[in-house]
Amino acid sequence: MNIKLIKNTDAADSIIKLKSISVNETLIFSEELEGQLSWLSSNPSKIPHVLCFHGMPGVGKTEFARYLANEMSDDVIYFDANSHLSDNHSSKYILSTIKESCYSHSLFADENKHFGRCFIIDEFHNLSKQRQDSFKVVFDELQRLNCLVIICCNTDSKKPIDKTIVPAIRSRSEIICFDVQQTDVLVDKAKDLFIGLDEQVIRNLLPDWRAIKRKHSML
Repeated sequence: MNIKLIKNTDAADSIIKLKSISVNETLIFSEELEGQLSWLSSNPSKIPHVLCFHGMPGVGKTEFARYLANEMSDDVIYFDANSHLSDNHSSKYILSTIKESCYSHSLFADENKHFGRCFIIDEFHNLSKQRQDSFKVVFDELQRLNCLVIICCNTDSKKPIDKTIVPAIRSRSEIICFDVQQTDVLVDKAKDLFIGLDEQVIRNLLPDWRAIKRKHSML
């Protein structure tokens, strides 16, 4: 997947566009968050080997995780924890797949990439605390194996990160919150991007960009 990051650095709230043959997403991040994400993209040698993206559903966590993973490695493996919820051994499956792919294949990074392999674990919050804990050892191994893992978690005011993800995983992760505050600047940018969509609809749906895009596609 060939994805390019286009930043509007002049704006108070930056626009990041992810473009590829199969993806054409527009995400609006706060200036502070855009700075954090730009730093990750520009400093691959300093990126911690475990990243945790959290925030409300629809704010762009998974889309940016996919973008960053493809920037950092030519070998990206994606897991959706939800798809394994019907299987009592979901975390075991994910763990065994990570271990097998790490130990059975060469993990030398391409000359234009930093990591030999990148794993994205989406919906990590849906794993039980015991299952989350089971990832401790493999996360510790990632640095030695030249791998990056990005976990994506849904959080909100009732279920903040410290109640959603176990301490052992939080302490091993660089945690980045994707939530944005609704501002008039943000609303105006959304109106410019999603022409024809009623301002009140935008205000009601922010910061869920996925829902805003869906409503706009229905016009």
